[in-house]
Amino acid sequence: MDKVQKKQSLTAIEEKLFIAKNLFEGRRLNYYIGIKVAQKTGQKASYAKNKAFDKQYYLDLIVKSIKHHKSLRRNECLGPYGQTPNSVCL
Repeated sequence: MDKVQKKQSLTAIEEKLFIAKNLFEGRRLNYYIGIKVAQKTGQKASYAKNKAFDKQYYLDLIVKSIKHHKSLRRNECLGPYGQTPNSVCL
């Protein structure tokens, strides 16, 4: 767990074990503590910050924008750094 908090890389075995037990979430090289750990260690705010919004939130936001504007191109739904939120604009 110390490796994750210090942003150090995990071995493949560690990754599988910790993710299977829901101790960590996220993607490789960008893991953060899971909800079980956050609740037991009092780090709920940190967990909520790292979790952000789920993919469905962004999909709903894009659908709402399409309905409102009648059309929406990919470059119109890009974020400030040219990235799509959770890659929802295909």
